[in-house]
Amino acid sequence: MKKTRRKFTSGFKARVAIEALKERESLAELSKRYEVHPTMISKWKMEFLEKSAAVFDTKSEEETGVDPENPPVIRNSLAHPLAILPYGSDSSDYLKCIVLNFKEILA
Repeated sequence: MKKTRRKFTSGFKARVAIEALKERESLAELSKRYEVHPTMISKWKMEFLEKSAAVFDTKSEEETGVDPENPPVIRNSLAHPLAILPYGSDSSDYLKCIVLNFKEILA
């Protein structure tokens, strides 16, 4: 009788990898509890660590609603940050102004 290969969901792999990272239980104990070979847990743990930095990369189009290839065009001159920045303001005011305006545009 042919045994079919088990397939694990990404959610399951992440849960097991996080448990392995906590190091509250040994790989043998986790292996027994989740019925997975310790080598697989080690591989999932390494993959989780390698790809975890991607969480903090720039937000994807789905999250922001903006296509990175075609950012929104500011057509109204009043929406431009320089249009509402008072003359003689320092650079921190300018940056705050830019951030607030882009938040309004993207909302």
